[in-house]
Amino acid sequence: MKTGQYGWDWHSENKSTFTYKPIPLDLGLVKLNLSKNMYSSPLDFASDVRLVFENTMLYNPKTYEVHGMAHQLLSYFEMLFRPI
Repeated sequence: MKTGQYGWDWHSENKSTFTYKPIPLDLGLVKLNLSKNMYSSPLDFASDVRLVFENTMLYNPKTYEVHGMAHQLLSYFEMLFRPI
């Protein structure tokens, strides 16, 4: 495989392979998934909600207002979800 046509892509230090590629997700899709009973457990739902805010914080520097808002909303979600 290393010597195949595409072997270099999987065995070299190709920086693009180390780039985080998020699953596109927003709260609208989370709501749609809820309405279609797509979550098999509350933990699956929580995982998606966390992913929405974590992606926002990952792609927006701390100096951006949206980063702080995502952090606050994630903290609020964790506070409300914990008792469940």
